[in-house]
Amino acid sequence: MYDARATPTNKHIALKDFNKLVTHYQNQGTIPVGFLHLDFTQFTNTALTDLEEDRTTINLLATRNRATTASPYENKHLFLASPITESSIKTPENTPVNFQFGTLGVQQATTNITTLQVMYNNVTKTIIQNGTLTQPNFSFSFTSSGLKILQFKAILNNNQQLISNATINITIQNVLAKSNAIKDIFATQAFRGYDEPTDCNGNCFGKGEYQVFLGDGNTQLTKPLIILDGFDPGDERKIREGEGSIVQLIDNDFKEKNMKKFSDEGFDVVILNFPKYEIADESFTFWHPLANQKITVVNKIYRDGGADYVERNANVLKALINKLNGELATNGSTEKLKIIGPSMGGLISRVALTQMEQANQNHNTDIWVSFDSPHLGANIPIGLQYFFNFMELDQIEMLKSPAARQMLITQVVEPTYITRNTFKNLLNTLGFPQQTRNLALINGSTSGSIQGTPKGVELDLNVKVVGTLFGSLGRYKIKTFATHNGGRHKIFERYKRITFFKNTKSAYLIDNSGRGSLDNAPGGTFDMKNTFEEALGTKLPLTNSNLGVAVNAALDVRDGVSRWLVDAFVQFLLFRFNSSIYLNLHQGLPSFIPTKSALAFTGTNKLWRERLDNRNLVCTGEIPFDSYYAPNNNEEHITLNSNNIPWVLKELNGNPQQPNVNLFKNDNINGDLAVCDNKTNTYTLNIPNTCSGFNVTWSSSNNIDILYSTNNSVTVKPINGTSDIIGHISAYVVEKNITLDKVVWVGVPDPNFLSINVGNSYNFYANQWTKLRVIHPAPPMELMGNTLNYGLTYEWSVPNSQVRNFSDTSSIDVNPYSTGQLNVGVKMYNQCGCTDFKYQMFNVTSQSSGGGGGGHTIIVKPRGN
Repeated sequence: MYDARATPTNKHIALKDFNKLVTHYQNQGTIPVGFLHLDFTQFTNTALTDLEEDRTTINLLATRNRATTASPYENKHLFLASPITESSIKTPENTPVNFQFGTLGVQQATTNITTLQVMYNNVTKTIIQNGTLTQPNFSFSFTSSGLKILQFKAILNNNQQLISNATINITIQNVLAKSNAIKDIFATQAFRGYDEPTDCNGNCFGKGEYQVFLGDGNTQLTKPLIILDGFDPGDERKIREGEGSIVQLIDNDFKEKNMKKFSDEGFDVVILNFPKYEIADESFTFWHPLANQKITVVNKIYRDGGADYVERNANVLKALINKLNGELATNGSTEKLKIIGPSMGGLISRVALTQMEQANQNHNTDIWVSFDSPHLGANIPIGLQYFFNFMELDQIEMLKSPAARQMLITQVVEPTYITRNTFKNLLNTLGFPQQTRNLALINGSTSGSIQGTPKGVELDLNVKVVGTLFGSLGRYKIKTFATHNGGRHKIFERYKRITFFKNTKSAYLIDNSGRGSLDNAPGGTFDMKNTFEEALGTKLPLTNSNLGVAVNAALDVRDGVSRWLVDAFVQFLLFRFNSSIYLNLHQGLPSFIPTKSALAFTGTNKLWRERLDNRNLVCTGEIPFDSYYAPNNNEEHITLNSNNIPWVLKELNGNPQQPNVNLFKNDNINGDLAVCDNKTNTYTLNIPNTCSGFNVTWSSSNNIDILYSTNNSVTVKPINGTSDIIGHISAYVVEKNITLDKVVWVGVPDPNFLSINVGNSYNFYANQWTKLRVIHPAPPMELMGNTLNYGLTYEWSVPNSQVRNFSDTSSIDVNPYSTGQLNVGVKMYNQCGCTDFKYQMFNVTSQSSGGGGGGHTIIVKPRGN
């Protein structure tokens, strides 16, 4: 800055010391409040205008400042106060957040602050009183997340009042039970991977880490509930710390308080994580050109526990089970262990418990919850796998991990499926634990509802480089497609062109399994679109308009001015070279853990999308579980919410629950929509296949007689003389204490119920189309549970006219050939028969000059209207 100056002082804190102080207070759980109170000068508006319009220069302004002419500067006074934090302030609800004022700031003004107050939510704290810092430490409590405003009010010794509003971002966190420190746990059994050398690349023993969150009122381990981590390459998901922790996952992204619910029930939650850990050292020697000698470097080799073999992690769980059982004995507790295995954690715990039983080892576990676990395999769209592989993205390394190769149903990186088949054989040989109550908590629907569209586009990338009048100099296009319902279909295509040189590549999937589309199967979903958007730092689709945002995210540019400059530079390059980009995901929620996989389904129907909510799968013997919980609609994988957590808690507390399947619906009663005198009227109830069966009693409305009934059928007839009336047939299921109803017509429609009236003041005109409509006094459609016609059809009689018919027989178009009287008739049919014709006389005239004649409507009204 030309001619800039500041009063010399040693009271200004250096930036490095400033950062140290901020860190010091944050480590103590305190938010420092920075402040500025100073006098300064700036250019006047006149001087700035002169500069902008090139009427002066900085040198001339500086000369004028040193002369006797009017100064280009003006004096200003500033008061600013704000908490200093890089991110949101995380705090439990209604818990004081501590702030510290006075250390981090600049006081360089001719006036002094005599009174300083801070206000939030109608609560005022006085920090400075009578010119003295009396309360440097203060606190406020917050009840909700979001942006909050702290107002700082300063009163100076010249009675001037200054206001500074500071906005902070509050994130309310769930209160966790008191916990112990994170501890390591080592497997006592070795495991060598299928493709590993004899020494397992350095160490054949697995390692884990666990943390205990004691239940309400517990001072030592008393009632353990083990929750394992699932597939987590790179150990991105820590136990409690950081974004996306295991605790955050259990609490459904902090939308629920499930950890607290477990604690309130007295459970000591033991979270087991599988981290990255060192297994060996590797040294190599190279020539250092500057030191002119050989240098030896030692690198450490790590194993990625979160993506390691299921069997090795199962050995870690066995060691933890033994350790916790030892602590229970020491503490005098007779409680059994409970285990919840989310995702891959369900496979790890299945293998551990079953192997311990078969080795006659006491795991002391009575309840095992398989939480949306891939017993029949997991799915990442095969088209996307080709995309990752072709683009050589980091995700392909994840697909190469042992756990991914064990679980993925379709694979690009190991087309021989050696690892997958070996693991499947192990699971088939082991089976399931026999000494536990086995529960399946799944996120896929059992209704058969699919995700997206088979064969539909999933990923769409289109890049054009240097557009000209004759087309672009370069073009790059990639599309991936969802799997299909069988046969041969394209799942990946790539087109590349540089000037006149073209290259294409496609990949096809041949599926003759008869299972249908895997990507679109009912199941726990993977929010692929959100994952892409988080990685890109912007919403999809990615286009020229938001490419700069994505570049900033990739470069981790955080400063506001720098982000603006990067975005502007990207837009300049796109414009300068007439280039464009488009990236979108059209099916962003593919099936990740198919419903049948999570249920370990063994039924004869192999179709992924088979409807499963019409029977109790435990009683039919189609799954190896004692009970299960499935949502009505497909949910995101590992969602523990207010719908399923009560079911889980009841089971954990020893209150066995039936599968949450709504076996009886009103559409379970089958039969005609009309009860008639001239036919046999039999109605049947679809009784699901259950463990114990159901007893049913039948009843009907007072216009229907029951002739005879069985447990699953009833035969009825209308009361003599009844016609054109609504009735109902009901089935009461004793064991479920529910009544199912079917609404029906009773008897033949009665023509006396029809009253045909002209709907408006217009007349019929010869040689002009007029729409006619008949409306019967039908019950509401939701009562009949049928189409818009309520099971009725209509027959029209229109002489001397041209008629246009529709699939909805309640309407026709009429074009009379001539003027005069037109007698229009209509009669109604139901399954019992029909009415006689009901006629209405219309006067047909020649077309008037009133503008087209309009439409004419026959309206059939109910009696009394």
